[in-house]
Amino acid sequence: MAGPVSTVQSIFQHDLVDALLAFGLLLVVVALWSVAMRRSYRQRTEQLEGERARLRTLVETIPDMVWLKDMEGIYQSCNPVFERYFGAPSGEIIGKSDNDFFPPEQAASFRAHDLMAIHGTGLHRYEEWATMARGGHRILFETIKTPVRDASGKAIGILGIARDITARKQAEERLRLVLKGSSDAPWDWDLEHNELYYSPQWWAMLGYSPDELATDSELWRRLIHPQDVAHTERVFGGALANGEDSYAVEFRLRHKDGSFVSVLSRGFISRDPAGTPIRVSGTNMDLSAQRRVQQIEELRSFMLEQISGPLALDALLLAAATRIEQLRPNSLCSIMLLHSDGQHLRLVAAPSLPEPFRRAVDGLAKGVGMGCCGHAVATGERSIAEDLRQHPHWANYREEALQAGLQSCWSEPIVTGDGQVLGSFAIYHRVPMRPAEHDVTLIAMAAHLLAIAIERSGAQDKLQLAARVFEQGGEGIAITDAERRIVQVNLAFSSITGYSADEVLGRDLDLRASGRHNQAFHDTLWSSVRTQGLWQGEIWNRRRDGSIYPEWLSISQVRDAHGTLSHYVAIFSDISQRKRDEESIRQLADYDVLTGLPNRRLFNERIAHAVSRAQRSGESLALMFIDLDRFKNINDSLGHHIGDELLVQVAKRLRSAIRDEDTVSRLGGDEFVLLFPGTDADGAGHVAEKLLELTAAPYALGTHELAITFSIGIAVHPSDGATAELLSMSADTAMYRAKQTGRNTYRFFTAEMQERSSRALLLENALRRALEHEQLQLHFQPQVALSDGRLVGAEALLRWHHPTLGQVSPAEFIPIAEDSGLIVHIGEWVLRAAVAQMRAWLDAGLPLGVVAVNLSAVQFHHANLPELVSRILTEHNLAPQHLELELTEGVAMNDPLGAIAVMDKLHQRGIRLSIDDFGTGYSSLSYLKRFQVYKLKIDQSFVRDISSDPDDKAIVSAIVSMARSLGFQTIAEGVETPAQLAFLRDQGCDEMQGYLFSRPLDAQAFSQFVRQHAQALEPQASP
Repeated sequence: MAGPVSTVQSIFQHDLVDALLAFGLLLVVVALWSVAMRRSYRQRTEQLEGERARLRTLVETIPDMVWLKDMEGIYQSCNPVFERYFGAPSGEIIGKSDNDFFPPEQAASFRAHDLMAIHGTGLHRYEEWATMARGGHRILFETIKTPVRDASGKAIGILGIARDITARKQAEERLRLVLKGSSDAPWDWDLEHNELYYSPQWWAMLGYSPDELATDSELWRRLIHPQDVAHTERVFGGALANGEDSYAVEFRLRHKDGSFVSVLSRGFISRDPAGTPIRVSGTNMDLSAQRRVQQIEELRSFMLEQISGPLALDALLLAAATRIEQLRPNSLCSIMLLHSDGQHLRLVAAPSLPEPFRRAVDGLAKGVGMGCCGHAVATGERSIAEDLRQHPHWANYREEALQAGLQSCWSEPIVTGDGQVLGSFAIYHRVPMRPAEHDVTLIAMAAHLLAIAIERSGAQDKLQLAARVFEQGGEGIAITDAERRIVQVNLAFSSITGYSADEVLGRDLDLRASGRHNQAFHDTLWSSVRTQGLWQGEIWNRRRDGSIYPEWLSISQVRDAHGTLSHYVAIFSDISQRKRDEESIRQLADYDVLTGLPNRRLFNERIAHAVSRAQRSGESLALMFIDLDRFKNINDSLGHHIGDELLVQVAKRLRSAIRDEDTVSRLGGDEFVLLFPGTDADGAGHVAEKLLELTAAPYALGTHELAITFSIGIAVHPSDGATAELLSMSADTAMYRAKQTGRNTYRFFTAEMQERSSRALLLENALRRALEHEQLQLHFQPQVALSDGRLVGAEALLRWHHPTLGQVSPAEFIPIAEDSGLIVHIGEWVLRAAVAQMRAWLDAGLPLGVVAVNLSAVQFHHANLPELVSRILTEHNLAPQHLELELTEGVAMNDPLGAIAVMDKLHQRGIRLSIDDFGTGYSSLSYLKRFQVYKLKIDQSFVRDISSDPDDKAIVSAIVSMARSLGFQTIAEGVETPAQLAFLRDQGCDEMQGYLFSRPLDAQAFSQFVRQHAQALEPQASP
């Protein structure tokens, strides 16, 4: 039997096992949880990095300037567009304020807007001219500033976004001047946001001030004549739905005084790439004067037809008034209210009666006799009522009057005291409405202006007035007979066409003289006149001198009392100026102001149409992006006026090289884009070669003659992009690839190129943290004297080892650093690290003379480079003769005068310079001999085949000989074989570096190499 002790031991052992199992399970859970957390953390980190990368890509690719300041106004970061406008890399901007770059008053203005953004609510938006710190050119910016806040809501900085609106403002000013000189009334309707704009001319045409009526999308419905709504909606809606880009429609708008103004409305429709209407802009032309002349002529023609009949045929005259009212509502009829006491008429009211009528009626009222029930006063004339009843259409006129609610109708003469008959009124009689009314109320209708219902004597004055209007009006008028033979023209006709009346009377009204309208158009026009009685629209006509001009033409029929066609009336006006105004407006909206090429808006329309067509037909479509190489240098050195003239000449050359169906557009700056419908990759390549050849010839610009090269990127639909946006991105990417591979060339977009672009973005983001994470290091390649094999120096070479990307080639990341502006910080780090290492080697007693450091173009042109180098040398107590700065031949020759100035300053400080990659550029001996350089480095491309290529041998021999004559040292890079070494020694080359001697080494390995090499060169003791 087990004792108490063994029982306790057994229980303890059992509990211990359970505890261990539980603890083990806990460890497994913790481990699994830890793995899950690490995976989640890694995923969140990768997601965050991706978001940051996308955000940075967005900020650095948008066309606007973006920057960030701290609360004191010190710049913390900025995007490439900001650098480009500023004229300096970010390294020269970050850490400084506006006071370092701008005049005090301008810097103070910027700071004031910063403070308003910090202390205000919402976005702070303003427009302001700025004189750029570099270049001195003035630019108008639209700027938005907003505070950046931390989690607690406290402001910690200011974010700014600015857009260059100089060109837009200039275009708006030109448009304002064009519209100021135009008689038409512009308007604009933003369909996307349902916003309407009416110009001051539009409001003035209708008698309103701009703030009298609510400007909304229903305003035109409130003002348009009810009879014109359906037709206007039909024309407007049809143009929108049928893909048309313009329309024209005539309608009437209500004036403030209650009358209606006839207008011709012309609209131009803008659409997005999908074809959806987004905006309609246009003008309203006031047709009132034109209509008045037309109405006068219609009435005059009618009177000429009817006035030769029996006197006082009042029913016919009343019919004339009725007819005119039907033709032109609210225009030519007047109403008179008269009282009768049974013996005489008295004028009570005539609100719209013309003044001549008013005076006549006032003067004659007491002498007007009135018979009752159709009996006229004895005046020596037979009864007018009798004439009326004998007229064949009397019954119809009387029936119309009765239907209008009038109880009787008769005519009465207007006579003077001595019995002279002046005329007569057609009178409608209404009985009193209430018993208390004792007088009979009479309403008489009379036609306006031409004295309808007045006999020949009264009509003559009005006919003379109409004749004066006919002759002196601004619109040309031609009256023909029924066979379209011209019987009368006015002075404006002769002024516009150049033909006198004698030259056209009896001739056919020819509407085909311009040769721009075919027989079908001619037949349709006259068919409309025959069936509808009227045609109006735009046509082209020819003057006597042969010139072609546009005119607005209206042709209407004139019929006699029996409905028989008797005449045609053609009224027209020269609309050349209006067409020029419209073209100016369209030019400003669709074309680049400087070059006259289609702008971005018009190009987007054309590429959308071309892509849609290519998708339907299956044809190819090529797109080219073209960028001028180093255009900024021209602007900076020669001025913007030379740069602008260069762009104009480039545009002419590009335009001369394309077909009619192709498009060349300027997107802005020195960026051009070409669209080639029906063109495949082979065709695009041939065109690109042709363009490079065509544009290579020098450009004469004032006293300057410049040679410019181009970088061209090509994308082909559909392989490189199925949409306009993707195709444009592909061409843009290809163009940058062309720049990276040496410029003055073209490149096609490929999938590999896209991958390189994505990798470049990845590398740039990683490179921004490389210094912080100590991922960059220097390797050193020994440089040896060919005369005795001594080690004379070392070239510092930058290396980058990324923890996940691995070893990244300098050929890959250096161009990225230069394009992003990171090269400024990295270059300074390299310089400091190389000087510090050289100091350490000298302190260690290593026999080393000099360390060579490469300078980028951005570093070399940095304003404070000499001061920076001196400061670094002083900080490490290193004598200047131990530092050699290398710059490429291309950098030196890009701005030789500027290079000479910088070299002189460095030389005065005792710092030696050498020209790297010599022979690959285009050096001028006149400049080369002025360069304060110590050494020329022969490029390895000449050394590689020096043993077998006679050309390379000749080039190297020439470089060595020239350097010796100029007093320069020479060093050859890339030496890998004994044969190369032997040839260089024979030619008298001073130094070499290359794998034959040693590959680049890190600092520790290089130190060991120097010691071993020094020992090897020491003379051995004789036995």
